[in-house]
Amino acid sequence: MRQPRKAQLSDYERNVRRLLNPPAPSLRDRIGSVLGAIEESWCRHITQRNLYRQLDAAGALHRALSPPDPEWDTQEFLERGLRRIAEAAATRQARTSAAPFAVPPEDHRDQCRPHPH
Repeated sequence: MRQPRKAQLSDYERNVRRLLNPPAPSLRDRIGSVLGAIEESWCRHITQRNLYRQLDAAGALHRALSPPDPEWDTQEFLERGLRRIAEAAATRQARTSAAPFAVPPEDHRDQCRPHPH
């Protein structure tokens, strides 16, 4: 004897039921999520730590092999740079504060050449 046919659900109803009552995760899904968390932890922490150790070692080697006290690593070079920055800032400030609302002279239109069309 045949079983009575179940009422066909629309795709929308099936999706709503699936969202409200999701199936329990299988054993494979649970093991996969644990393995994924372990792998992510390894990639984030252990691998980065090793990378930073190698970069620190490369930086120490570079400092050891570079000539001592290069010209740009002196106090005089730093003071010269700071002096140049201060002078540039003062010049810019003097330029902008000299005439905040500059009014052009009356004959400024006569000084400009007409634009050829």
